[in-house]
Amino acid sequence: MKTRPPRIVVRQAHDGDLDAVVAMRSALLEASRVNPAYRRLRRDFRDIVRPLFAAQLADERCLTLIATAGTQAVGVLRCTLSGNNPLYEPPRHAYVLSVYVLPPYRKRGVLTALLRHADVWCNAHGAEEMRLHCGIENRTGNAAWRALGFEAAEVLRVRRVPRRRPGRSASPGRLTAPVARDTA
Repeated sequence: MKTRPPRIVVRQAHDGDLDAVVAMRSALLEASRVNPAYRRLRRDFRDIVRPLFAAQLADERCLTLIATAGTQAVGVLRCTLSGNNPLYEPPRHAYVLSVYVLPPYRKRGVLTALLRHADVWCNAHGAEEMRLHCGIENRTGNAAWRALGFEAAEVLRVRRVPRRRPGRSASPGRLTAPVARDTA
């Protein structure tokens, strides 16, 4: 007789979930190395992630959701509220970060369940829109996000700044004032 797979349950992650959050988000970091924007992952990243992710779990402006199947954590989604930009509508959006579902649980509704809970949180916090990044090489991820109603909006391009040789000027003139930051 075939046993029924455990029901997927989504809830807000807490301190007791830190090991599972670290494991899944670290797996996401490792998987993202094929993308030019994320290929330079620090060698010591595993020493940094635990206190960083613990602080994010405690941050009231962020939501970290965890999906479980029985007692096993099978998915994670982190969401944060954006700063307001007065030039565009909607006035506030949420940014979806660090989404990962264990490979054996993909295409089983875990991502949809995580996103449904994030929608509730966004509505409660006045965020009318969600945004996220997904690497262009990630065909499966892009197909999943498209199926969930996300549309492609821009392409992030990455370029390393060429290194100057010591003693050589980068250009005929020197910058005499700080570079202005774009606030829009």
